[in-house]
Amino acid sequence: MRLKTLFLPAVLIISSVMVVTFALTAIADVTSGSMKDTPDGRANAPIQKESSSVVEATEIEYVAPSHLWPELRRLLKASGDRLEQPGKERLTLAGILTHAGDPESVPVTLVREFPNRLRLTMQGEARPRVVIFNGHGAARFVRLEETDADLVETFLNDSDEHFFQRQMEGAATRSLGSRFRLDDGTTQDYAGPYYDIYQLSDEVRGRGEARQIVKLYYFNSDTLLLERVEYETVRNGVPVRVTVLLDKWQKVEGQQVPTKIVRTENGTPVATLDISSVSVGSRSDDGLFGAVPR
Repeated sequence: MRLKTLFLPAVLIISSVMVVTFALTAIADVTSGSMKDTPDGRANAPIQKESSSVVEATEIEYVAPSHLWPELRRLLKASGDRLEQPGKERLTLAGILTHAGDPESVPVTLVREFPNRLRLTMQGEARPRVVIFNGHGAARFVRLEETDADLVETFLNDSDEHFFQRQMEGAATRSLGSRFRLDDGTTQDYAGPYYDIYQLSDEVRGRGEARQIVKLYYFNSDTLLLERVEYETVRNGVPVRVTVLLDKWQKVEGQQVPTKIVRTENGTPVATLDISSVSVGSRSDDGLFGAVPR
């Protein structure tokens, strides 16, 4: 089998309009390989799906496999069934967060409920910091900072469940091909990993008004689990290259969950979440994602 090398496209963000231009351009130090046939002989040409009717996130309750591309149904099945039916919508994760902006690591509780809800509680010496995202915007006790919005984006949007939610919402998606490798193609006896890569036009709502951003989702070609998300954002007018790594996947109650999440910016780790416990529960109207206490 001929091996393909990875060609990382630059992400073009057009904030003044609601149109995202898909373009593949070179990023320094990365070499491109051509789109060749997959092992089963299917042509590996990019596939593009466009949709002009996007439903509201609050209207999305579950993911219907019949509405996905056939190749995406395999990825959905590999992660478990919690996105497809009632009873397993909520994940409660406990662990330790190490953040570049904080002097010490802190215990955290991360509650994520499909679709599109998050509550992050960070323990402090005085009182906990709480960040809530309810599907439309994020709020923090007492003020949302830039770093908090980044954490919301990393722990909520840069996930497999968000990817499949956006498929149900009709987000523009493009398959860039399968079995890409991360090196430049010169490594002898390359042992992996290999990735199937999808380019997604995402809508980020964690910083006030919604903005469009193009992301790359890397699913491991063998395990079918999401391991990397890459995109470019802008902070204070300066482009920032973001990579989110999802590692140490474990099966809990039949669901695959990453127990280590690392956000890097321009190659430097800025936030690491090491998860020590995971529980799966059903959706609940218990006010957990309501107003932040003041």
